[in-house]
Amino acid sequence: MNENSLKNLKPITKQTARALGRKGGLASGKARAEKKSLKESLELLLTMQRTNENGETESTQDAILKVLIEQALNGNIQAFKEIKETLGQKEPFKYIEEEFKNQIGFF
Repeated sequence: MNENSLKNLKPITKQTARALGRKGGLASGKARAEKKSLKESLELLLTMQRTNENGETESTQDAILKVLIEQALNGNIQAFKEIKETLGQKEPFKYIEEEFKNQIGFF
């Protein structure tokens, strides 16, 4: 057995444990702040208004949802699952997928 592989099994001092804990806590805080900033930016972008191909004004979120629904209607099972998950409907997907396939009739 290699001596270096046993190095990590040796106990660490309180000071080392404290330093490692602090380092991990700082990294965790930074990651949480970045995630929060990303979420806030995405929420802002989703509420921005845009003009669609028909000249109507709609939010970016509405445009994305329309595309998602269109994809589901065209047989995209993943889009259908995403809609179900977003609505919080937790029926077994296998049953739902079979029902969906039967309804659109081309699987």
